[in-house]
Amino acid sequence: MEPEQTIESLRAELEAARARIVELEEKIGGCATGGKCRALLLESPALAYQSLDEDGRVVDVNAAWLNLLGHERRDVLGRLFSDFLAEEHRAVFQENFVRLKASGATRNIEYDLVHKDGSLRHVFLDGCISSDERQRFQCTHCLLRDITGQKRIESELLSVDQQRRIILDSVPALIWAKDMKGRILMANKALLAAIGLEEDEVVGRTTHDIFPREIADAHVLVDRRILASGKPDLGVEEPFVTSTGEMGWCISDKMPLRDLQGKIVGTLGFSRDITNLKISQQAHIKSETIRSGLFENMSSGAVIYSVWGDGTRAADYVIIDYNAAGLRMENKPKEKVIGKSLEELYPGIDASPLVGRLHHVWSTGETAFVPAFLYRREQEPSGFWYEIRIFRLPSGEIVAIYDNVTARVEAEQALREREKLLRMVVENVRDGINVLDLKTRRYILMSPSQIALTGYTSEEFLNISANEGYARVHPEDRYIAINLHRLIAAGENDLGLVEYRWKVKSGEYRWFNDSRRLIRDEHGRPVALVGVSRDITDRKQMELELERTRQELRKLSEQLILAQEEERKRISQELHDGVLTDILALKVNLETARIALKRRGDVPDVPGLNAAVHSLAAIAEEVRRIVQGMRPMALDELGLKDALEGLTSFFQKRLPDVGVEFRFEKWATLTVPEAQSVVAFRLIQQALDNIASHAQGARRVGVIVLADADGLRVEVSDDGCGFDVGRLRFSPDHDGGLGLRGMRKRVEMVGGKLGIESAAGQGTTIRAWLPLSD
Repeated sequence: MEPEQTIESLRAELEAARARIVELEEKIGGCATGGKCRALLLESPALAYQSLDEDGRVVDVNAAWLNLLGHERRDVLGRLFSDFLAEEHRAVFQENFVRLKASGATRNIEYDLVHKDGSLRHVFLDGCISSDERQRFQCTHCLLRDITGQKRIESELLSVDQQRRIILDSVPALIWAKDMKGRILMANKALLAAIGLEEDEVVGRTTHDIFPREIADAHVLVDRRILASGKPDLGVEEPFVTSTGEMGWCISDKMPLRDLQGKIVGTLGFSRDITNLKISQQAHIKSETIRSGLFENMSSGAVIYSVWGDGTRAADYVIIDYNAAGLRMENKPKEKVIGKSLEELYPGIDASPLVGRLHHVWSTGETAFVPAFLYRREQEPSGFWYEIRIFRLPSGEIVAIYDNVTARVEAEQALREREKLLRMVVENVRDGINVLDLKTRRYILMSPSQIALTGYTSEEFLNISANEGYARVHPEDRYIAINLHRLIAAGENDLGLVEYRWKVKSGEYRWFNDSRRLIRDEHGRPVALVGVSRDITDRKQMELELERTRQELRKLSEQLILAQEEERKRISQELHDGVLTDILALKVNLETARIALKRRGDVPDVPGLNAAVHSLAAIAEEVRRIVQGMRPMALDELGLKDALEGLTSFFQKRLPDVGVEFRFEKWATLTVPEAQSVVAFRLIQQALDNIASHAQGARRVGVIVLADADGLRVEVSDDGCGFDVGRLRFSPDHDGGLGLRGMRKRVEMVGGKLGIESAAGQGTTIRAWLPLSD
């Protein structure tokens, strides 16, 4: 059977099946779910029927259902309907079953059921639900239409269409079909590739939709002639627009397209792309026209020799033509060279490689290339460098095309000298130099110093890949390599200076610092990474030793601060328990004596006794202030926060017109060491004293203390008159009378930093940071 007849028979069978389905649907359409209808469905031999409960379990099926899947009734009832579904359709059924119960009906839902023998049955499912008098769900009533045969026919049709399409797409000819209105019905891959369009951009469109009007008109004229005559038109040469947008040519065989009854329904065409052939023909026509002009106008020098003798000597090659570029190079008119031999024009040329190559070409017919060689004349002792290509014409003459490459050769020589100098620098510089090829991820250059830094031989190191090199980076430093890759991906040129530890051949980790830069190609793409490395292990060890010394000095400084505070505490205690007590006792005694004398009445007041009592009271108050300033009791008894609250409260009482804001924040689990507490307290104490004494016009004062994992931060600010920080001198004998030198010294003794911001009329801010750990 012919393919077209097979397709038509399959299509007819498919249409018959569809008509039968429609007929059955009409018979059961609008069927109620009552007992009579249900009994009718159960007895139907053509339609499979099933009823499911609210959980999707089978409560009833008919014989057609059992025949469809090859099961016995006892094996089916009570089981979930999803048990009979193909795995990929079970989840879909659950979603559709929920919608069926909610909406009351469903139609044309396609499922794959599994027959008892394991084969698949394709069905369409129509369903509805039945409810009791209270509208409560009872069960479903579903019809299953077996569409397995329909699916098979559609599959076979698709297979035949695919086979036909594969055949058409495998043919190198350009093939297409059009309907009576000129709309394209089909185009094979060769045609689509030739015009540079996709199938959906061609099918359904006319030639005028695709090509310019003048080209489309030529195609349509031929199509109309074929449709009118009913006869093929062979060997038609037609233009078209290629995929590059240029004009192309094809030779076409066109014929009427007929249906099975022989009626003309369009046109069918087979074309062959002859664009290259047309170009070749046109080029051949042009070549003869331009050959002489090309010879005369080419930029290289060109000379044609006639060979006399055996061609082994320069005298055997006689010049019969010379182009304008060659004459300019030689600085001679044409009449001075035509008829001259190579020896006459270039004395001593026999010693060059040129004559040997000329002889080889003349005797073998092969082409030859003479690399750059130096030729010197007496009047030009420095000489010129020439590069020559030689071939033999069919007529036997020898053509030499040459270029004066002196400038290029001299540039190459200068480049080699620079490379030699660079190599000397690379080989003798103390720092290591390396170049990594980003495509192969391997090192392509290692200076001797770089090799020496690693302990490997040159061969060993050049065999180490970038990934292997990364694995040798200390685990704590590998983030540096990750950041380097990020910068490369971002296209950064200068990748900066990095420090890291790298395991050398001995297994020891050594410290290196690297500076790296990207090398790019002419398109700007990164191709290599240049690195300069230096071993800084000794420096790092000295830095570590210096840091240890600094830590020890800091600890000693903290101990000194604590010792000073302890001494202040002792003196404060002695003043409080000794001197202050004695002064108060003396004041009480004098007061008692004064009162007793006054009561006796016969003794007049002792001059100055009242003044003495008042003086003792003032002295006692001053001693109390000194005691409080030397060592606040709250710092020892309640801690830093309460001590600072007392300090700010005292300041507020001292300057009642100034608003004071105090904020203290500390992590609950964080402990502020004693030395840092003392320094913070003294710094704030001195700053508040400075504000009271020098910050004229201040109306707001802020004291902020923040303690977290980063350290202890202290800030004291005011909106007073401020001062010029630039003129402040921290010298042994001058600090502007502000106690700033003492502040800075205390902060630095515990490893902290102090900063001061101020300007005339803009207030003052003092900030300090104190470390809380080593």
